[in-house]
Amino acid sequence: MRMRVESMETRYANAVSELVGTFERMATDPNLVSSKEVVKAIDLGDRALKNTKAACASILKTLDAKTKSIEAEHSFTEDQKAELLAAVESMTVKVAEVSMQCAATIEHLGGAYKAMGKWRTIHKTYLDLDGEAKAKEQLKASVDEFVKGLTAEPGAFDAVPAKVSKQDSNLE
Repeated sequence: MRMRVESMETRYANAVSELVGTFERMATDPNLVSSKEVVKAIDLGDRALKNTKAACASILKTLDAKTKSIEAEHSFTEDQKAELLAAVESMTVKVAEVSMQCAATIEHLGGAYKAMGKWRTIHKTYLDLDGEAKAKEQLKASVDEFVKGLTAEPGAFDAVPAKVSKQDSNLE
């Protein structure tokens, strides 16, 4: 079970890292804004995050069942049960946190296409009126602000409410 939890955490971290890398490249290369490469990377990242969130739900169900089986098992001493239940609780908290982070990142990522339209406008306007250096600086600032939301804690932004679905709230 521990390996499944670690694998799920790694999948989440990799998905976010890939997305951040894509956006950081876009911040320095205006030609990438709305390119097929970026659209594909966003779609792949979204899919990876949704799959990770589904894995979290599955792991939470398994951990809930594990809790019940430990509590019902008569082979364990009370100290062993307490130790095992603490380990399960620790994993449950980790998985629930990653699930909420996935949900927040998915929600924020949903605004990427609208943001790219704004970025094109900002870059083009600054390029026309204030030169390439200022245009790239403004594009980078706008993209960097968006990237912060990909790694923010759930609920850090008003646009990304911290919601826990019923299947994610098996912490009781």
